[in-house]
Amino acid sequence: MEAKLPARLRAVADYIPPGETVADIGTDHALLPVYLVSRGLNPQVIAVEKAAGPLEAARRAVAESGLNAFIEIRAGDGLKPLRPGEAGVLVLAGMGGRTIAEILDAAPVVAGAADTLVLQPQEPVAPARRWVVDHGFRIDDENLVDAGGRLYPLIRAVKGPAPPVDEFLLEVGPVLVAKKHPLLGRYLAGIAERYRHVLAELDRSARGNLDERRAAVRARLQRLEELRKCL
Repeated sequence: MEAKLPARLRAVADYIPPGETVADIGTDHALLPVYLVSRGLNPQVIAVEKAAGPLEAARRAVAESGLNAFIEIRAGDGLKPLRPGEAGVLVLAGMGGRTIAEILDAAPVVAGAADTLVLQPQEPVAPARRWVVDHGFRIDDENLVDAGGRLYPLIRAVKGPAPPVDEFLLEVGPVLVAKKHPLLGRYLAGIAERYRHVLAELDRSARGNLDERRAAVRARLQRLEELRKCL
C-alpha cells in the first residue's frame, strides 16, 4: 500500500536521505513513515507519538499498510523512546521551533548521535535554528513550502561545524537568504506583519520602560525591509 502525503510532508520526505533509518517524532497518523517505506526510500522507520489518539491512529495506519515489519510504533515523549545511534535521521515536523529545541535538549545524547535533522518548525522558528548551530550541526539546506496558502519553513541540518550566524538570520533563514528563495519576500512580509502587531501592542500599553523594546522591534522591521529590497 502506497501512502499519499500532503505537500508539506512531501517536502519533508524529499529532505530525508534514502536508505537511512528514520525516527519520526510526533508521527501523528504515521503518514510519513508509511510513505517512506512503501516507496522503498527508507528500510526502517521508528514512529514516536505520545498522545493517545494519534498513537492509536498511527498503529491502525501501519497495520492497514501491512508494513509492521518495517515501521515500529513507540509510545513516548520526544526522543526519549530512542537509543543513541538507533536512527541516523531525526524528523521533527509540525511543532513550534521552541518545542523542537526543548525536545532535542531533553535527549542530547540521542540528538547528538544522529547524522541528519529534518525540521519543519512553526513560529517561533529561530530557537530550532539556534539549537542546530549550537550543538554540532550546520544548516545544510532550507526550503519554504506553500500548502493551502500557508508557508512552512523546512530545515535540513547535518553534522559539522556551523559558521557564525546572527539572530536576525536565525529568524529568517540563512540559507533561504543566501539562495534568495522565490517565496522569501512573502515569508519576510509575514514576519514583518507580526512585528508590526507587536509594535502596535507596545504603543497601546500603559506600562512604562518600553522604549528599548519598541526600538528593538523597529530595528528588526527596518532590517526586514532592507532585506526585502535586496531580493
